[in-house]
Amino acid sequence: MKSQTEIIQDFEIFEDWMEKYQYIIDLGKELDKLDDVVLTAVTIRERAIQRAIEAKKEGYGPDRILLMVSTSESHQYKNSGLYLKDYWKMSEEWIKKAKKDIMANLEVLLSRKCYIQM
Repeated sequence: MKSQTEIIQDFEIFEDWMEKYQYIIDLGKELDKLDDVVLTAVTIRERAIQRAIEAKKEGYGPDRILLMVSTSESHQYKNSGLYLKDYWKMSEEWIKKAKKDIMANLEVLLSRKCYIQM
């Protein structure tokens, strides 16, 4: 595993932040996951679910995906671009896809965010 100093020195090679970002991702792929660590992708959007599935296919993705859901219709729409009815439909489709494609033992969690306006 590279030291922090080595990583900082390696950063000087890259000209833009996207290359630096990809470098960090690639370093993470090289690490062995500890047995007692569970990786969770926390998301509210379809694209993040898709990226989590793709990462799992490549061997470094999450063990589970947590889909955040707001109890406020307007808050849900602001965060996901979908109303609750449509978000639940999208969630069901992606849960089926995730389990079918590659993650038969994937744990998909739904979490409700409750917001109190004062």
